[in-house]
Amino acid sequence: MTNFFQQYTTNSLISFINKSISKSEFSLSMPSIIRLMVLSSLLSTSLLTTTSYAADEENKLKPLASVSHGGFKKDINEAMVTTIIKQNHQSLFSDQVIGKATGKNRAVTTNNNKLNLKNNNGDSLSPSKSRSFDHEFGIYSAFTFLEDDFDGDGYYQTFSVTFDADVYSHTSNYDSEVYAELYLSKDGVNWLHYYSTDNFIIHADTDEDQYEVITTLLDGYYAGHYDVLIDLYEVGYEGIVATFSSDDVNGEDLYALPLESSDFDTPYVEEVHVHHRSGGSMSIWLSLFIFFVVGLRLAKKNS
Repeated sequence: MTNFFQQYTTNSLISFINKSISKSEFSLSMPSIIRLMVLSSLLSTSLLTTTSYAADEENKLKPLASVSHGGFKKDINEAMVTTIIKQNHQSLFSDQVIGKATGKNRAVTTNNNKLNLKNNNGDSLSPSKSRSFDHEFGIYSAFTFLEDDFDGDGYYQTFSVTFDADVYSHTSNYDSEVYAELYLSKDGVNWLHYYSTDNFIIHADTDEDQYEVITTLLDGYYAGHYDVLIDLYEVGYEGIVATFSSDDVNGEDLYALPLESSDFDTPYVEEVHVHHRSGGSMSIWLSLFIFFVVGLRLAKKNS
């Protein structure tokens, strides 16, 4: 649309000048020259404004959108992974829309978890009652897997995170109900929430309860290297019980994942908007050149 406007206005100006010059009785007074100058100025300003507006639209940050599916690793085979990824791509609503992801930073999400617990329990639990100290939690390990790089640039739109959360107690075979909050960071500082798992049961220190989250990034994630952080919570109690990231031993798989959302993961094609910006610049110089040539001809004719 921008290219059409530029071409139309430039061609109209050229046509007007050519018709005027071709007339034998051609003669312009000073007011006519001024009008021509104003016309050229308005055209140049319009084209510059249009180009600037297009650039601003491209640089505007997009809202984050992603879709994830979580479950026990032992229950997800290769065929199911393919099905889950297909469903992620076809999902009508992102996790940000349905409340499974906030896109907010870690501090805000942690505080919201406390507020939600307070609302569910009437009054906030005091620190002395917030947790029984006869058991402790830890995340033993975590690893990732990358899928879906449609444009072949080395950045993937789908990835999975599998982690093994454990609970330790003096009582053998201790079970606990937990959930996890998952975050992505492009700079290792600003951790943005991308998924809340459902509640699930972990059993002592077995690896049979490994939990996997398969995520497809849909919008707003620019190509880059992202770190993953996992916060573990015990259901019904406030406070993080365990955290795992690339800073931990065996956490290197959560570091610098090459990711981008699907809106950026398309085969490269010469973008038309690049030509638009170049065309806008050329149209401005063309209109100024035409004005200069006409001015010279008018000066020569009137001398």
